[in-house]
Amino acid sequence: MPIGRLIALGWFLVAAVAMTGCASDPVQPHAASRVESSRYAAAFRAAKDVLRDEGFVLDRVDARRGVITTLPRASAGLASPWISTGSAGDAASDLLHAHARSATVDFGPASGASSDDLRESAEAIEIRVTVHVLRASKAGRRVDSTMPRRSTFAVDPVATRSGDLGTDLEEIALDERLADRLAERIRALANAR
Repeated sequence: MPIGRLIALGWFLVAAVAMTGCASDPVQPHAASRVESSRYAAAFRAAKDVLRDEGFVLDRVDARRGVITTLPRASAGLASPWISTGSAGDAASDLLHAHARSATVDFGPASGASSDDLRESAEAIEIRVTVHVLRASKAGRRVDSTMPRRSTFAVDPVATRSGDLGTDLEEIALDERLADRLAERIRALANAR
């Protein structure tokens, strides 16, 4: 088979996998599980360990309020199979676009009541995991109308000196599959400790 046909077939397969990842059943915006209040410290440690194991860098860690957030973790999708994504369709989409994922793990009383310090709570604790899919875009693109391949980017020298690379992250979706997997691993690890 000629190389051109193989390349075309490869791109067709990548597009087909990406489209199957877009069609999903509506699910909850976050994955949830429960642990007894006596297991809160173990669940909190488990959440930190699971997020680190998945390659996330912890950003905010607040055991009193019950919140863990991560910095965005970039992925090249199919080109980086060691970085987990929600599905094969997500991996294909990450290959075609500059995507990143950030995770948030919220702990709270299962009743929904507020608590000043979850470490002292006497009721069951609900663990909610949300994974945000972020698309990176670079500001200042100048498209050449006669030859788009000659497009350039405007550079802001003041922003460059301050360390701003001019890349914006916009939330485009939630990754329910990855959130479900993280929630299950956190619950299992917390109960094993």
